[in-house]
Amino acid sequence: MRNWPHFARHTALLSATRRTWSASSSVRHTSGEDKAEEIFDSLRDSDLEIIAELARTKLQLSDIYHLNVGDVVDIKQPKDTPIYLNISGRRWFDGRMGIYNKQMAVKIGETYIKA
Repeated sequence: MRNWPHFARHTALLSATRRTWSASSSVRHTSGEDKAEEIFDSLRDSDLEIIAELARTKLQLSDIYHLNVGDVVDIKQPKDTPIYLNISGRRWFDGRMGIYNKQMAVKIGETYIKA
């Protein structure tokens, strides 16, 4: 029971502090949409890694061990198969491989994540 007065004093102080803060602060209440827009604005300029997945295939370990520069790995996909674009391990887009400004690029075809 010795700790009781000590505990009661801190509780009373905390309660008084809360009341003082609540009375003197001007809190702006925002809706969920306002808060979401505020968060998105703060993240808008963030860099995200996008991984373009051409295809997946399986090879035996002995085949992988013997791969050399210039060897061709058959991915058993038609040339117009979609390329999947993943962000943080989730599929966001698919598209088609192409060239843009003399660089390999992917043209977006479908969006999976709605903004």
